[in-house]
Formats: sequence, structure tokens, C-alpha cells
Amino acid sequence: MTVESPLEDLGLRWANHKRKASKQLEGKEKDLKKFLEQASDLYAQMLFAQSEDYMVAAFKVGNPKSATVQSVADDSKLDAELLDRWVKFLKKKPINYSFLKPWQDMVGKGGTAEEAKKLAHEFYLKVSEVNEKYFKLKQDNEIAFAQFKNEEQFDPLPNGLKRQLNKHQIDLKGQAREETYVWRDIFDQDLPELGQINVNADDKKKPGLLKLTDWALEKRLSADLAGHVTRAKARRSRGPRPPAPARSARAPPGRRLSLASGSPRHGRRSLMQVRCGRPGRGLSRRPDPR
Repeated sequence: MTVESPLEDLGLRWANHKRKASKQLEGKEKDLKKFLEQASDLYAQMLFAQSEDYMVAAFKVGNPKSATVQSVADDSKLDAELLDRWVKFLKKKPINYSFLKPWQDMVGKGGTAEEAKKLAHEFYLKVSEVNEKYFKLKQDNEIAFAQFKNEEQFDPLPNGLKRQLNKHQIDLKGQAREETYVWRDIFDQDLPELGQINVNADDKKKPGLLKLTDWALEKRLSADLAGHVTRAKARRSRGPRPPAPARSARAPPGRRLSLASGSPRHGRRSLMQVRCGRPGRGLSRRPDPR
């Protein structure tokens, strides 16, 4: 019969502990990612309510030429980083969608501030309608998919047999092409102007107009939310802690086990040693008195 030494037992327990800790860490990673994604989506909806203000401010940039993004943002009490995004967004060519064409035609002919306010309001109403439709369709599709998961997953055939239903055969609803593209460009990811959109590309996608990620999002969170993210990252970076030695492990009376070598020693040469106490008291650790 093979009897494991206390150190061998500790090594096995440490390996098992690391596996469990790794799974827990993966779960915390997913929770943190989900939290940040939800915060980003919520922040995008909040920023969308200021669309008209940012569009009018973007119209003022460069008019006169001395009006910079920073100066206009300061005068309008807006975020300079977001205003810069709006300036670039409003200049996008109308390849993927035509929602910005009236605005660009107005700017091209040297329109007025009043015209800018009017078109900004119209653009906000159009995108608001697209946004509401997106969430309505998303809810309907989630319900349809939930029914697929909970109910019988097959199609009845005329001969009485049953054909298994694939989830890709569910009749899901979708928006029109231009509505899908303008929503994605604003709330999700930046779309290229080349008319070649590959949503499965491996390269990191740039965030959409109002999509905040990483530090751009975290620096805008409230103190409580930012503290939650900081604590979650700290727990993630600490890693697993080693478990305590098992209480059931025993060494012969009067013998010591060096944690460095695992061999019995009578001298006092190790910095930390494990010595057996009285029966029923388990193992105790103490530093070498030397």
C-alpha cells in the first residue's frame, strides 16, 4: 500500500485547486465582459438622446475655419472625443445607407444653422424609429428561439414521421438592409465605406459612432460602476491561492518534513518545516527558529 507524504498530498490538492480556480476565473471573465457590454449598450442609448446637439455642433466645426472640435465642444459643453466621432460620421459617403444624404447636400451648398437644426431633428427621428424597430424584432426573435429550445424540436411530416428542426430553420425576422446598416454603424461597429462588409472578419472591428469600449467606456462610468470593474480586474489578476495542508496528513512523532525537499530531517536547516503535533491536533506549521 502506497502512502502519500504530506507534500505529495499537498501537490495533488494544489493541482486540483488550480483547475477549479481556472474555471472560476473563466466565469468571472465572462461576467465582467457581459457587464461591460451591457454598460456600453446602455451608454450608447444615453448618448443617442444628444444626437441633435452633436450634429449642430459638428456643423459649426470649421465654420469659421478657426472653430475646432475642441473649441466648439467647450462652447457647447459637449464631449470633444464624441464630437470628433460625429464630425467624421457625418462625412461618410452614402454607400451603405442614404440617411445622411440630405445633411450632406445641405452642407455642400453652404446651408444655415437653422437648416442644420431641422435636418438634425429629422435624422434623430428616423434613427429613433429604426432603433425601436431593432429592439422589437430582437425581442420577437428571442421569444421564437426560446420556444424552439423549450418545445419539441421537429417538423411533422405527412407520413406521420418527424423531422428534427435545426435552429437555423427558425423563421426569424429582420430589418431592411439600410436600416440594419445604419443601426450597426451607430450602435455597434464602424462600417467601411467600400460597400464590402464582412461581419466575420478576424481583425478587430472599430466601434460604432456611439459604441464605447475599453478605457473610453470605463473613464465615463460612475464611481460605483468603475469601482466594480476595478475590483473585478484585481480578482482576475491575483490568481488562485494555494490550499492549506490537509489535516489528515501525519508524520511520525518527532520527525520533520522539509517543504523544500519533502525528505525527513532532524536538523534545523529549512526556513519552513512541517512537524507533527499530538494525535488529533493535525499538522502545524512554524518557521525555523534559526
